[in-house]
Amino acid sequence: MNLQSTSVPEQVNAVYDVRDDRRLTRLELAIAPGYLYNVSDSSYSFRSYTTSAPTISLDAKVWLSPTFAVHTNYLGTVSGNVSDSWTDARNVSATQQWYTVGIRSRKFFGYTRIAPTLEFGLDYYEYEFRVPADAKTRERLGSNGGQISLEAEIPNSPYRSYTLGFSFMPKLAHKEQATAVDFQSGGSVDANAIGVSVGSKIRFDRSNAMFWKFSYTVEKDVFGGDATLADPLRGVAPSGVSVTNSFSLVQLGYTWGD
Repeated sequence: MNLQSTSVPEQVNAVYDVRDDRRLTRLELAIAPGYLYNVSDSSYSFRSYTTSAPTISLDAKVWLSPTFAVHTNYLGTVSGNVSDSWTDARNVSATQQWYTVGIRSRKFFGYTRIAPTLEFGLDYYEYEFRVPADAKTRERLGSNGGQISLEAEIPNSPYRSYTLGFSFMPKLAHKEQATAVDFQSGGSVDANAIGVSVGSKIRFDRSNAMFWKFSYTVEKDVFGGDATLADPLRGVAPSGVSVTNSFSLVQLGYTWGD
């Protein structure tokens, strides 16, 4: 009887103890190593490739109030490479980087530590694909524009929660920059991207947590007009080139908050 009577207050305390409520966090910093697998699928050989590499991600949020924050994130590959010949006999280094900066607004659905949250984001988004200046079959690529995101965190205990995210970049500016090869896939381009993510977070206390996340993002680029160079594998310059660039990323990270 004594054991049962003391366990109930402890359980209530774990759920309602405001001293460990994540609403009190003003600064959140996260670091996450990961691994990226990237497939660029296109009928135009210059834009068709597959690459993979380890990654590192840095993330920061400054909560000006429990429901509003400024946010920035960097994600980059480490020791990446890509094929630079039609026979896969030559590889060159390839670096991919993502930057976002913007605002976050979140809503708590309840008043306890295990209240679910829904976080809305509005960001400036930028992606870069960089290869050496002497690359013979690959150009440097870039996309930038606005990003809208939504992420839900659903706790099932004071110490564990699941996350589900969604992002949308409705109108991106996409560019191709010459290296040793100089081509344009078309005269104009319509580009957009969409992403989803799932994950889980283990909170040790309000300040310390670990998480894993799997995300999948697809950028679609559709070019108007004719390409400026003939496809070396087909012998003709294609018209209406389309590129589907997909990114699969798995991360394991640590979050510190104060």
